[in-house]
Amino acid sequence: MDDKLHKLPYDLKSAMKTLPFMKSSLLWQGAKGILTPMETIDNDSTLYDLIETRFGEDMAKYLVDSVTRGIYGTSARNLTVDNALPVAAFLKTPGGPISLRNSFLESRPAGHNQPNLLPYYPFYVKQSELKGVKAWNLENGLHGLIEKMVKKCEMQNVEIKANCGVESVSFQQNEIILNDSYGCSNFVSALSPSILSELLRPSLPHLANLLAQYEETKLNVYLVELSEKELPKEHGFGFLVPSCEDESLLGVTFDSCVFPEHDSPKGGSRYTIMSLEPIDDLHKILNKTLGIESPISWKKHLKATIPLYNAWHRDNNERVKTLAAKKGITLIGNYFNGVAVNNCIYHSIKAAEDLLQVQTSHERLIATKF
Repeated sequence: MDDKLHKLPYDLKSAMKTLPFMKSSLLWQGAKGILTPMETIDNDSTLYDLIETRFGEDMAKYLVDSVTRGIYGTSARNLTVDNALPVAAFLKTPGGPISLRNSFLESRPAGHNQPNLLPYYPFYVKQSELKGVKAWNLENGLHGLIEKMVKKCEMQNVEIKANCGVESVSFQQNEIILNDSYGCSNFVSALSPSILSELLRPSLPHLANLLAQYEETKLNVYLVELSEKELPKEHGFGFLVPSCEDESLLGVTFDSCVFPEHDSPKGGSRYTIMSLEPIDDLHKILNKTLGIESPISWKKHLKATIPLYNAWHRDNNERVKTLAAKKGITLIGNYFNGVAVNNCIYHSIKAAEDLLQVQTSHERLIATKF
């Protein structure tokens, strides 16, 4: 706010303080929102509308909007509660604290049907939890996970064909034909809806038309390396920007604070900058927000898209997945099952288990704690 970063509350004591951009403390606004009865809110109301109605404009405008821009690349005004943040759906319940409590208890899922990642060694997980570890990564990057999976598949005589793009998808009796030559009984797709819709249009025009209606947010991701080691004054994961302060800049992550082992051998600190519009002067962003003086020695620009979990997505996503499944197509990826990495991994494993009719084992990678 006003070109200054403000640290969000991280414990009870800090939650009792009033931030410069809020009329009262976060603790007070939260308690007031829970204790004060709320009138019925429209089912199509956005996540922003819900938070503003129950907790006030400040929390919606500065806190929730910042978080959704960091996750979905768009304002909370463009997201619906039920699919963008289903855990908060109980907050739509009219009335006071008793009604909210009952709604919360009814909304809690039964059993292990929500993703929560645990690495392969629970002992180290417990030790890390005791030490307050907040972020995970693989020693050699996420590609190490793929390499390990490929190796295990090859040991089990599984044939993997790489670097062979899908140019056409057709259907003959009980078979799915890829590229007019390769037949299979099931087709698992992690393609974006826009690409998949064009592949399916000749054979399944109705499904293709539905896939073409998925919306997405286009954004720019910049990987930056400084010539010297220079960290922010306040160490942390990074910062997010509400749309009321800057419509384009989404936020910056402090890569060298979170995973210093991935720093350049030359010693320069690393940052990731995310924005909706292209940025001409990356150093200006780092200097203006963090006071960074070191020049940029290396940078890489990536163009990305994040699916928009709006009302259309909420009302049609399950129908699209069901229609695809009837034709032997399993849809996975962040457009269909949640944008987080753990969602994508979880539902990919579930898809494989369902296709192979394997008994789910919670002693492996996936486990959920309630």
